[in-house]
Amino acid sequence: MKFSKALAFLAILAAGSLAMAAEFGGIISNSTKFQGDSGLNAFQDNCLDLWIRTPFTNDGSIYFATEGTVEFEYKQVENFSGLKYDLPLFKFGVNKEIAKSSIQFSCGRFYSADSTGFIFSQPMDGAYFALNLPGIQLSAEAAYTGLINSRKVVLLDKNAEGMSEDPVSFANGYNLSENYIVGYGKISFPYLIANQTVFLDATTVIGIAGNEENTRHYGTLGFNGQLAKCVFYNVSSTAEFIQDTKDLANLSTLNISIYPNFWNSQIAVNAVYASGKYCSLTSSVASKAISEPETRGIFKSGIYTSVKPFNNLLIMAQADILFNTDQTFDYNGFQWQAEVKTNIFTDFEISGGAFQFLGAKPEDNNFGLKITAALSF
Repeated sequence: MKFSKALAFLAILAAGSLAMAAEFGGIISNSTKFQGDSGLNAFQDNCLDLWIRTPFTNDGSIYFATEGTVEFEYKQVENFSGLKYDLPLFKFGVNKEIAKSSIQFSCGRFYSADSTGFIFSQPMDGAYFALNLPGIQLSAEAAYTGLINSRKVVLLDKNAEGMSEDPVSFANGYNLSENYIVGYGKISFPYLIANQTVFLDATTVIGIAGNEENTRHYGTLGFNGQLAKCVFYNVSSTAEFIQDTKDLANLSTLNISIYPNFWNSQIAVNAVYASGKYCSLTSSVASKAISEPETRGIFKSGIYTSVKPFNNLLIMAQADILFNTDQTFDYNGFQWQAEVKTNIFTDFEISGGAFQFLGAKPEDNNFGLKITAALSF
């Protein structure tokens, strides 16, 4: 889309907010990154994000919300620059509390994710319903992916490959994604056993309009809860069935988080295992390697820590070790990353960070520096 059309798109959103006397705001952000191995290549991203929320009731429990973005990106390594735009949110929503229960309903375009965050995690067009009762929580969703922007969300087929786009179509600001129908359901039993929560969810990804061979189904069993005063955990295991090849795959995750009583700090140990046939719907990059591999045929374990010594200062660091699990259990690489965020003013945030991947294969090595500034209004 041309720049003038992109501005008109955002102007319509802004005009709508004034006409309906809605709450509205936005973020202007700038991100500059340098990464590479033998030499650093520049990546530039400038984004304007506008959002609107219109309540239909005094308590705001029934509302309409929308969000639009216009983004300029530059990639030195590909000698590419251009605009991309998106409408990640455009929904009618209901949040109602009734006695000790609550009901949620959304219809339109909204962000959605499964319980692991690895199968799908993206905006989609559809409907969502959740019912929270004492002792049990139920939710269900049906959505379509073919209208979202493939420039913003990469969808994977059964071989963990995204849609290939020719340079002409890639230069467009908005390209339609592959056609899938996504069905999702979850049942959760809070504090069922010794104050531990048990949850089960099922996801079906149905390829349509020539995409039928990429249909697959997922089932997840998970547990989370408190182990000690400041120690919490979340563990899950997912079985995947690929309909076309009849293959079975597994994704397993573990997180143990400790919250010491100083500087709002956190220490977390994480592990992710994905078998060689596993494939998510939404692209999920496994490491900082220059090749940007998907979470497939890999085991990753690491430690994350964060401290907040002041209200306007957050320091984060993480280190991971990775192994290949497709054929044999082989060392893949080691990575680290660190980031500092601060709010110079209430509505102005600046962050800077660095990362490095040291691979078993030298061609996977990668090092990067990134600085981001964002002004909200």
